[in-house]
Formats: sequence, structure tokens, C-alpha cells
Amino acid sequence: MQIGLVSGTSCIGCTDGVIRFTTTGAITPLTFSVSPPAGIFSVDSLTNLPPGTYLICVTDSDACAACDTATVLEDPSKINTSDLQRLELNIFPNPAKGSVSISYKNTNSEIPKIRILDLLGKEIPTTITGIHRAKEITVINLSLENIRSGNYLIELILNTTSHFEKINIREE
Repeated sequence: MQIGLVSGTSCIGCTDGVIRFTTTGAITPLTFSVSPPAGIFSVDSLTNLPPGTYLICVTDSDACAACDTATVLEDPSKINTSDLQRLELNIFPNPAKGSVSISYKNTNSEIPKIRILDLLGKEIPTTITGIHRAKEITVINLSLENIRSGNYLIELILNTTSHFEKINIREE
């Protein structure tokens, strides 16, 4: 088996990565496996993949096996916005300096985990300075002290799902 074209996901939170491969000299029928388990196998590809590194193996009817690895990357410049509309996630002001507020619609009392990430995915330390609730809307205030000017992502983890929003931070 030989790995061919590997296509990364089209956005953060998307599961549309593709690994294409070829098998030659194998005796059919073939059995395919992937670790960690993900995606949908076809004759020459593995599709619907989230970002990650995968070990793909093929075994033929003579029990000859071949394995190879491939990494599906995530496009950090694009964000899956379908969940954001249901969540009604808002970041304001944006651009921000000093502090920022995050509002979202939440039908339960769970407090989300919030992280600020640089564009390489490194977490930037921040402090929650306040949480306010009014009916189904929650507003969380974050301090942006000691964060350099630049473009970042705010990740809100709620109900085991990550939601991302871009933010531009300016130093005071």
C-alpha cells in the first residue's frame, strides 16, 4: 500500500479530510483498517476524517499486510460556523483590547471551558473576570492583559463540543 494525496480539513471543527492510497500486488479480497478508528473507507481512499495522524493497514487474502501513516491537517484560517448560529456565539468588542465579552445561548447551567489560542493552536493564558446570566443568554468577561496584538481564536467548549471564533487583540 502506498499513501497518495492527503487533503486537510477545510476548516477548524470540520471532518472532511481525505487520504488517498493505492494497493498493488495484493490478492483480493482486501481488508482495510485505520487507527484511530475514523472516516469511511472506499477502494482507494479514506474520507470524512477529522484532523490527526492515522495508521492505515491493508491485509490481503494471503494474510500479507502493509501499513503506512498519513497526517490530516486542519485549516486554521477557516471556522465551521453551522454550530455558531445555533449557539448564537458573539465576541465583543472585536477588535478588542484590555478585555472581551463572550455571549452565547445556553439552555443548561453548564459553565463552558474557554481558551484563547494563537493561530498555531498554542493556548494563551487568560482570566475570567465575570459571568452574567439572563434567561438563556450567558455573558463571560475575559481579561486580555499581557496578550500581544494579533489574531487569535477563542475556543468555547460546551457540552463536549468546541466552538471557535476569530478575534483580533490590540495591546493597550
